[in-house]
Amino acid sequence: MAVEEDVLYVLDLLVDCGLLFVLALLGIFGNISNILVLRLQGFTDTTNMILISLSFTDLLVSVLYTLTQLHTLISQFNIVLSITIPSLLGVCLLPLTFTLIAISICHTTFIAVERAVAVCFPFHVTRIFTRSATKNILIAIYALTFGLTSPHYFIAGFQWSFNEFLNATIATIVEEPFPMDHVIFNTYSLVFVNILYSVVTLIIIVVCSFLIIIQLIKMGHKNVAKQARYKKNELKVFKTLLVVCVVAAIIWIPTCLMDFITQYATQVSFTTAYLCQDVKTVLYMLSSSVNFIIYITTSSKFYKTYKRIFCRGEYRSLMR
Repeated sequence: MAVEEDVLYVLDLLVDCGLLFVLALLGIFGNISNILVLRLQGFTDTTNMILISLSFTDLLVSVLYTLTQLHTLISQFNIVLSITIPSLLGVCLLPLTFTLIAISICHTTFIAVERAVAVCFPFHVTRIFTRSATKNILIAIYALTFGLTSPHYFIAGFQWSFNEFLNATIATIVEEPFPMDHVIFNTYSLVFVNILYSVVTLIIIVVCSFLIIIQLIKMGHKNVAKQARYKKNELKVFKTLLVVCVVAAIIWIPTCLMDFITQYATQVSFTTAYLCQDVKTVLYMLSSSVNFIIYITTSSKFYKTYKRIFCRGEYRSLMR
């Protein structure tokens, strides 16, 4: 048992102070870069509106996850703070982080649906997803997700108590009086919310990505008149956003499996649950940081604008 605890301790250090720190830096820098570049490319464009909103959400996820994982580093220096800080952050930031992750996957789902409509009904997509409609859908995603996840903000709190062993006052997480029965809350959270924002969104992303791939393959085999519906740049956008959707699906498939193992399977050992939680955290951080790499490797326009901003310092001149 002692050996197992030592292994988990070392794993915590490697993941929280190593891998997650690198992913957090990439997520913060990458999403700030995304916002700056996409804003210059045209905020009125509906696709850029979605991507900027997605980058903003992923930026917040990267920052919040960095804060919630600080306890591993702090525990090396102060045992009291290593107990108190996770309790405070767990109550204040974890529900918000969960909400933002759900909002992020909804953005990717929105991208998949919008691109599927664009490739299947190219003459109607601009009438369906107008600038005002896109803005309203994005507002609805934020509002609906905050509403559906709001019970998580009231289920737990923290209390201060004196610990005789540590000879210090520490904060610990406690259950708060909650109007909803805990059995009902667990059913609502684990069944409805979790399935809605993991399984349902994943299925939509996979189906829409499959439709996009099929349509792009058909276009490649048909005549030039069929391909003339799309500009060359639009095809590049299709491919970039398709990669975003496919990568999101690849990341979320194991995440859903981890959710099933930890929440629905019976007789799961502590070590298995702990490792699953570590893997899920890494996948969440990867999901929030990978889009910058996708944009810069698949979009020459994004790369050129990024190079002009950060390599030549032309942001102000480009804004004019």
